[in-house]
Amino acid sequence: MNATETSQRYKIRVTGLPGLAITSEDVVAVESTQARKLAVRVQAPYEAAAPGTHPIAFEIDALDAAGHLSEKSVFMLPR
Repeated sequence: MNATETSQRYKIRVTGLPGLAITSEDVVAVESTQARKLAVRVQAPYEAAAPGTHPIAFEIDALDAAGHLSEKSVFMLPR
């Protein structure tokens, strides 16, 4: 959500497992006073971790102003 009066761009990164990467769009533009839903695709190498759920975090940085947000999530590796 962009609560400012100008359009903003945001850079999305993911942390938590070795080799974890965003394979979808990682820079997002949001018009002023608007919200935007976005599906983010994340991929990990097969050998990144044992099967199961692993904590990860999405790190979101504003590119046109000061601002940072960290959102917790989980990444599931199949058995």
